[in-house]
Amino acid sequence: MTVAEVVGLAAMAVFLCELIPQPLRILRTRSLSGLSPIGTGIYFVTELGWVSYGITSGLVVVLLTALAATVLSGLQLALLWSRRGPNDLWWMLLWATGLAASLVMGAIGAMLVLGLVIGLGPQAWAAWRSSSVSGVSLWRWVLSGTSGMLWCTYGVLMGEFPLMATGSVGMVCASLALSRLVGEQLKRRRVEAHTPRGI
Repeated sequence: MTVAEVVGLAAMAVFLCELIPQPLRILRTRSLSGLSPIGTGIYFVTELGWVSYGITSGLVVVLLTALAATVLSGLQLALLWSRRGPNDLWWMLLWATGLAASLVMGAIGAMLVLGLVIGLGPQAWAAWRSSSVSGVSLWRWVLSGTSGMLWCTYGVLMGEFPLMATGSVGMVCASLALSRLVGEQLKRRRVEAHTPRGI
């Protein structure tokens, strides 16, 4: 097994693990605070685009990852569906049309990078600016940053620019969300440390 194959399998494993904590947190806390329905919807549609990319590029790791990610991101979308905006479905359909057109024109790679920006970006931004992050999973973003690093490395090893770029975007978005989540945890611990305990 080559180094690239090992890195690709690690990226696949971490990425799939990344998509599990957030739906579980929603189910456990029933909180949707700090989450973006449209970002999740765009992310779901983009995973369908990655299925096409995996098929056309012949990268089995990408194809298998995208298939599993489509199911997991679809679950999260279903949990957030009640909070969607009036135009969210139209944006998702518009994005799906753009991906289909880019596939026909041979520009699917560039569109998938953009898809991660407009899919993951709003989710990271929602976590950053929300007054409450009780619905946001810390582990989702820790794993997101890790998988971004692995996908970027895999892209370099395979000479696949879309994988390099999406990995880089994933790391940037994860850093944004984690800075807020970790800051919130540190603030809460400081408050608890200075709160007198009952006898």
